[in-house]
Amino acid sequence: MNAPVVFLGPSLPWEAARAIAPEAVLLPPARQGDLYRAARSLRPRAIGLVDGLFREAPAVWHREILWALSEGIPVLGAASMGALRAAECDAFGMEGVGTVYRAYRDGCFPPFDGPFEDDDEVAILHAPAEAGWIAASDAMVDLRATLAAALGAGVIGPEGCEALARRLKRLPFPERSHARLVEEAAALPAPGRALEWLRHHRVAQKRRDAEELLTRIVRTSPDRRAPGFRFTRSLAWESFLATQAAVPLAEEEQGGGALLRELAVSDPVAWRELRLMAEGHPGPLASGAADAAALEDFRRRHGLWRRAALEAWLAAHDLDEAGLHRLLAREAALREHLRHPPGPATLEAMLDALRLSGRHAGLKARLAGREEDRDSPGEAVLDAAWRWWFETRADLPPPPPGEEDSGARAHGFPDAGGFRLAVWREYRAAMEDEAAGDGTGPEPRGEG
Repeated sequence: MNAPVVFLGPSLPWEAARAIAPEAVLLPPARQGDLYRAARSLRPRAIGLVDGLFREAPAVWHREILWALSEGIPVLGAASMGALRAAECDAFGMEGVGTVYRAYRDGCFPPFDGPFEDDDEVAILHAPAEAGWIAASDAMVDLRATLAAALGAGVIGPEGCEALARRLKRLPFPERSHARLVEEAAALPAPGRALEWLRHHRVAQKRRDAEELLTRIVRTSPDRRAPGFRFTRSLAWESFLATQAAVPLAEEEQGGGALLRELAVSDPVAWRELRLMAEGHPGPLASGAADAAALEDFRRRHGLWRRAALEAWLAAHDLDEAGLHRLLAREAALREHLRHPPGPATLEAMLDALRLSGRHAGLKARLAGREEDRDSPGEAVLDAAWRWWFETRADLPPPPPGEEDSGARAHGFPDAGGFRLAVWREYRAAMEDEAAGDGTGPEPRGEG
């Protein structure tokens, strides 16, 4: 069961989001393609869309939401871009959350007159990601919610409430702010009570809705949902897929994720040990005897084909045959456990463990020194590198056909394609190192 994914930026600080949904993978505001890639690569149990870009880049496309829904992945929307898309896609199963969504769905934001449909209602001016998306303006929906609260508190009348909303709506969205609301309220007849109240009360409706989405998404069932429609693969969709193939998914900690993937490929045994340590080690996961295939694999790995050699190994390791079977059953259970991708909390703990071990800086330097790919390997070379890596580095059998993507995700990669390329780079580096050492290098294992 993979963790939920939430696209979040200025509507709610990530620290506050983690307090509500510590297991969720937080990603920056979505642009076109991000939601599709998250659904394809991470296979989350649910996707939450809160914030999205619409001026700096093409906005989230409706069809990528429909594709995720057709794959059985619940998609929730709230507060900002998520509320807009939810109102447009709820007929297909997207789940809208919060006041802003309901206003878009119903076409009105009580108690205000007039239609509610413009996307500038949720737009704000904000700092970039490096500065934490600090808001430099306030969303019109937050100002409406504040005015509605003032009306409910009896400090402003219906006419004044409507007049202030119209004045703020006429402003370009970067100029809308709570301070401007107070300034405009000063022009009301007898504004004393209203000014005093507005100076000390502001309603962050987008934040409230984002919090509600996070609360709901952690309770989402891991079971896949059957879509209520058939997704058609149009020419426009196929063209879209072609543009997405080589685009990486933005990660919460892109550098950290890259470091862990580097470790997974360069030293997979250490990667597994680090993961088990970060998880607090799962402890005894199985009991009973190992099957014949596991015993045969063990004897092959250790060259213990003769009975006498096996008995000598058992004696040297203070084991009898029953103890060996328990050991192999436990190993099989651990391997099964490690087939599933680690969650966000585990990845963060692994990064901390890397820092404490002193290996973080070395891996970072190794990653920075990696050369760009000079050529594109053929399938034969990729297959050869794949076999070499599992035989000599991973000490594991390759994943069965059809399970390559699952094996990739278990090692921190989004899909098998990226994993195979990383394995090939490791293979190429090993060949170059060996050639530099003795002037020959390993025998070629494929063509391409």
